[in-house]
Amino acid sequence: MQQERPIAFMSQAIHGKASHLSTYEKELMALVLAIKKWRYYVLGQTFCVQTDHQSLKYLLEQKVGTPMQQKWLTKLLGFDFLVEYKKGKDNLVTDALSRKFEDAPATLAALSFPSAHWLSDLRVSYSEDPKLQKLISEFAGRDLDVTKYSMKDGLLFYKGRLYISNSTAIKNQLLHLLHGSPQAGHSGFHKTLSLSRANYYWKGMKANLKKFIRECDVCQRNKTETIHPAGLLQPLPILTRRKLGARNVLVTTIPPVAVGGGPQAEPEEILQRRLRKKKGRAVSELLVKWKGLGFEEASWVDFRKLQKDFPDLEGKVF
Repeated sequence: MQQERPIAFMSQAIHGKASHLSTYEKELMALVLAIKKWRYYVLGQTFCVQTDHQSLKYLLEQKVGTPMQQKWLTKLLGFDFLVEYKKGKDNLVTDALSRKFEDAPATLAALSFPSAHWLSDLRVSYSEDPKLQKLISEFAGRDLDVTKYSMKDGLLFYKGRLYISNSTAIKNQLLHLLHGSPQAGHSGFHKTLSLSRANYYWKGMKANLKKFIRECDVCQRNKTETIHPAGLLQPLPILTRRKLGARNVLVTTIPPVAVGGGPQAEPEEILQRRLRKKKGRAVSELLVKWKGLGFEEASWVDFRKLQKDFPDLEGKVF
């Protein structure tokens, strides 16, 4: 308190094991929590604690009776304070009525609230949108489903959401309100889309909103990518060329073939196995290291094809 007036308040609900404590232990717990709350202001100086529980007045003089009291009293070590008893009827909380002066003149305070001027522009844009004019005329003729469409104050609503015209200026103004205003805080795409769909409706909303957020200058300057870093670039292996007749072709990881079309190199080692789905069935493939070629030249080959081309190596290599 300062000048006999409270300057700060604190409250905490009692739940769990604390709800089964005695009244004395609850009051002691409240005292300890209050001192811990404002320890930065009272540490190092003498202060007074006022309580409406009279038994706490002898807190620093009585013997410790329970382990719970011993636990809480150790938290008060290092603080220089006095406990003062104050009757409950004198411990009144200052509120607005107690601060009211009797001789103060009566005043009338007016309430102000923001008004949306863009709604007037939206009504004007209705007359410039032929599709909306057709919908309004059909609604007046009761040709539209009244469970989905409604009119209020000259504005058309679709499923309880305000129908926005095809005016680019109105859409940009509304998108800025939903994304770029201080209340919106430049939220992400999904959050802004959820907010837009809850109150407004127009065709192409998702595409317009995605384009608006992608081109937002504030988001591009201040937001960072949330994807995992790609890491350092790794150099690609230098490709070699082999002259074949009058043409130069790149050497791939496919094993070389003989002139007749049969396999020229033999499997030396099986590095890995895998199953792939081809034409609706599982096919077993082997990663083969070929004789005379390095590990980087290994290639995936069908297991049945290896059995057919190299029957004598079955059981030795694969």
